[in-house]
Amino acid sequence: MFSAIKSPESTAYLRQVAPEKSSPRPLRKSRDSIESLVASRPSSGLRILMALQQASVPVAGGLVAAVLVLYGWSVYTQRSWSQAYDHLTELQQTERELTVANEARKFEVTEQAEIAKNRYVPQGPGNTLFLNPAVPSPKSADSKPGITPPHLASPIGY
Repeated sequence: MFSAIKSPESTAYLRQVAPEKSSPRPLRKSRDSIESLVASRPSSGLRILMALQQASVPVAGGLVAAVLVLYGWSVYTQRSWSQAYDHLTELQQTERELTVANEARKFEVTEQAEIAKNRYVPQGPGNTLFLNPAVPSPKSADSKPGITPPHLASPIGY
């Protein structure tokens, strides 16, 4: 795995830093133990942890996507609610202005009625006028037959 260039200086340095133990282990034995660890099957706990890791990555990605969708939805609904609320307050202000204008107009009419009491007569069955329909006038000679004037023509769409 690791390859090192042996030189007299590096060997001396290694002896100073890490003095040899009384009984060095043979290199062959450590290779056999490494190969046996690689060849051995992982324990059931390790397999469970690896499966959990493999399953948690897509779950975490899905959760991040769901959180982003929910965040976008909440921002959208909040913005649309804010616009609708602004429109509602504008309509309420317009309603108040129209109510004030209507009441001012009513006040003006009652003021004028009180000033000119003699000109206005209260409505009732005794003072109701009934008019008879006017007699239709004969068609003039210069009008062409089959053509009716536009004001007398019945609507086509009804």
